[in-house]
Amino acid sequence: MLEIRNLNKNFDGVQAVQDFTLSLQSGKITSLIGPNGAGKTTVFNIVTGFIYPNSGTVTFDNASLRNLPPWKIAQLSISRTFQDLRLFKRLTVLENVLLGRKHQSGERFLNALLNFSTESPEYKDHLAKAISLLEFVGLMEHRSQLTENLSYGQQKLLTIACCLAAEPEMLLLDEPVSGVQPAMVDKIAEILQQLVKKRRKTIFLIEHDMEFVLRISDLVVVMDEGKKITEGNPSVIRSQPEILEAYLS
Repeated sequence: MLEIRNLNKNFDGVQAVQDFTLSLQSGKITSLIGPNGAGKTTVFNIVTGFIYPNSGTVTFDNASLRNLPPWKIAQLSISRTFQDLRLFKRLTVLENVLLGRKHQSGERFLNALLNFSTESPEYKDHLAKAISLLEFVGLMEHRSQLTENLSYGQQKLLTIACCLAAEPEMLLLDEPVSGVQPAMVDKIAEILQQLVKKRRKTIFLIEHDMEFVLRISDLVVVMDEGKKITEGNPSVIRSQPEILEAYLS
C-alpha cells in the first residue's frame, strides 16, 4: 500500500534520513522504532507532507505523494496523529470527532453564512458516524465533556477516533501509547488490532514501548542515525538481543 524508496532528508547539513526504503503491506501493522533522533518522525512528516524530501519517492496505492501538501495527502485516505495530540481542548469530545469528518457542507463559506442546518440529513449522518466512533474507542459517556477534562490516556483514544472520522485506509500513529497507564495500553492495543482484523485498516506507527510493539506488530523496522538497520517480524526482532539492548530499552 505504501512504498518508500531511497528517501533522503537533510537539515542544515545534518542527514536526518539516509537512503530509507520500506514497503508496507495492506491490512497490517508496521512499527518504526529506534532511539530518539533516529529519524522516525521525519519519515512520518515526509509521508504526510509536512516536510519535503531532498530525494527519493513515496507512493500510496501507486499515487506519488512527493511534494503534495498535507491536506491533499489526507484526501488520499491517510490520517495521522502527533506526539503533542493537537486536539481542540476547549471543544467537546464529540465536536472534535465531528471536525474530522470530510465533505461537510458547513465547511463551505456560503453555507456557513447561511447557517448550515444541524437538522439536515447530511449533518445527522456525520453525527451518527461520530457517535459510532466514540462508542468504538470507549468515549461515548464523555461525548459532551470538554476535551481538556479528559485524562491523557482518554485524549490518546480521542486522537484515534478523530483520525478514523476521515474514514482513512491508512493511519500513521506517532507514539500512541507513550505516557499512558498499562490498562490504557491494553485498550489501545485491542482497538488497533480490531481496526486491522475487522475494519481492514493499515497502520504505520512509531512507539518506544517494546512490549506493545512486539505484541501487535506484523513488521518491526529499526532505525538509527537516519538509516534502516534491520526489519523483521516480532520473533526475528526478539532474537536479536543486541538490537533490543541498544535501541529499544
